[in-house]
Amino acid sequence: MGLQLMFDDSRPGSGIEVRGLSHVFEGAGGHPLKVLDDVSFRIDKGEFVSIVGPSGCGKSTLLEIVAGLQDFQSGIVTIGGAKPRRGNRDMGLMFARDCLLPWRSALENVALGLEVRSVPGDRRAQCEQWLNEVQLGEFVNALPAQLSQGMRQRVALARTFALEVPYLIMDEPFGALDAQTKVALGGVLMQVWEKHADRTVMFVTHDLSEAIALSDRVIVLSRRPGRIIADIRIELDRPRQADSLQQSAEFHAIYSELWGLLRKEVSAAPAMTRTEVLT
Repeated sequence: MGLQLMFDDSRPGSGIEVRGLSHVFEGAGGHPLKVLDDVSFRIDKGEFVSIVGPSGCGKSTLLEIVAGLQDFQSGIVTIGGAKPRRGNRDMGLMFARDCLLPWRSALENVALGLEVRSVPGDRRAQCEQWLNEVQLGEFVNALPAQLSQGMRQRVALARTFALEVPYLIMDEPFGALDAQTKVALGGVLMQVWEKHADRTVMFVTHDLSEAIALSDRVIVLSRRPGRIIADIRIELDRPRQADSLQQSAEFHAIYSELWGLLRKEVSAAPAMTRTEVLT
């Protein structure tokens, strides 16, 4: 195990590439606020990569730029060789809020993306399959109000995977859940992704255990302006189980290394706390 920067200008491919990305917002009083500073990395096709860093370091901004939801000032960003754009049909997005429509059943919510994109075929059968994949097969007709928050996020996960797109962009999708539910949902995501591992995933999280359990690599950003301070490959065997990982000395070594890197960034920004970084 060790630190390495997983970026190579010479490697062509159809993944996600970020080169020399910098971004500035207009801050208070019109003064510029630099949030990202010369960020470069590559996510190869089929990789699951998590982004971690102190609060306010630009993680979500980076994700929004890659997803085509945010313009940027300098650098190059490509998805499958093309520039990011809103409404990219090759990309699925998932956020901390489930955004389920309250008047539609679980199955109808999963089907929404397929309807909007006019995906052909038996949508009901497709949606039932994905609800089974996230262990909600008995709740196809349940309304969101009849589901727990964890179950609602399972529906959102099924809706995202049902699009069958090559790129998944996830911004703290389990961040609003309690610890036990978060671990359970992380396990579901792990199982579904490992079964359909042709999906390229960029995943933003504050939770180091979650990042290690899910990822092929973990990219660590510094405090604002965010820059890459480490890119760590996770050499833990797949398939993975969250409970067994907790018994792994290698898991805890990786966790200690990641927290050691983040602790330096947090210490340099007194307003931030360990709790803010890890929750």
